Amino acid sequence: MIAFVLAALSPWVAPAFDPDQREIEDRAVDVVVAFKDKLAARMKGEAPPKQEWDPKSVNWYPASAIGFGAIGLCFGVIGFVSNEHRRLSLSAILLSISAMLLQYFLLMAAALLLIIMIAAIVGSIGG
Repeated sequence: MIAFVLAALSPWVAPAFDPDQREIEDRAVDVVVAFKDKLAARMKGEAPPKQEWDPKSVNWYPASAIGFGAIGLCFGVIGFVSNEHRRLSLSAILLSISAMLLQYFLLMAAALLLIIMIAAIVGSIGG
């Protein structure tokens, strides 16, 4: 249940825990520049520059929702295998799986909306 609540609240609560409040374009530029530096160092035969791992750079909120979902899934499967009440154990399994998948449903819904918008624009240009 904790995993499902975390997953359901993630669009509203996750920005409060997001350590990197910069725009997505700025973050993408940082990734490309780091890749370019590593590639240039490898082409020169040098060791690539080491980047220190910053625990604040990791967004722990979705990972915790998926982790709690996996724990709930394990408990549901254990309950099902040990012949506990089937309705209760299957609902725990279903709730855990839905908590893990809810993290990705929002992303898939946004991608689907973008595809529909592009198809509508292309359809109106051609028609």
